[in-house]
Amino acid sequence: MKTIYFVTGNYGKFREARNVLKKYDVKLKQIKYSKPEDKKLSTEKIAENAAKILVEKFRKPLIAEDTGIFFEAYKDFPGRNSKVVFNKLGLDGILRKLENKTRKAYFKTAIGYANGKKLMIFVGYCRGRISKKVIGKRDVNLPYDNVFIPDGHSKVFAKIMKTKQKISSRVMAFEKFGEYLRKND
Repeated sequence: MKTIYFVTGNYGKFREARNVLKKYDVKLKQIKYSKPEDKKLSTEKIAENAAKILVEKFRKPLIAEDTGIFFEAYKDFPGRNSKVVFNKLGLDGILRKLENKTRKAYFKTAIGYANGKKLMIFVGYCRGRISKKVIGKRDVNLPYDNVFIPDGHSKVFAKIMKTKQKISSRVMAFEKFGEYLRKND
């Protein structure tokens, strides 16, 4: 079994990634540390730069991940600043910003993987829309789950967690990563 480290302070993200990678015979361990991020960069570049810096710091095969939610009504919003926007506006404030606008949205996750020799990026998407109200029990680590309805479904992620574990952008990116490891590393 291969051991890889996930550098994140967000246990919700770690838990989701660990569940995906189990089926690829990967043992994922968490390093609780905030990754370096320049929010002016793309999601992919944030993950890539973080992995490059962190593999030098920790000297272990690791991943750094960046996820954002993007609303079609606004260019790159909240995007890479999803956590900051949530902390400032809360979900109710975010929903007010979407009143009378298209509610189409998508999640995008980028994983930067570095092992000291290679640096790879894996990207996953999940398209959907934003609900008109906050629904379900809130998880402070994954707040957008209470308002995001994935395409092909009628309920928010918070109400369909088993489905989310198959279709989220994070799952899509980690499955690509797992397939890569199975074939190459």
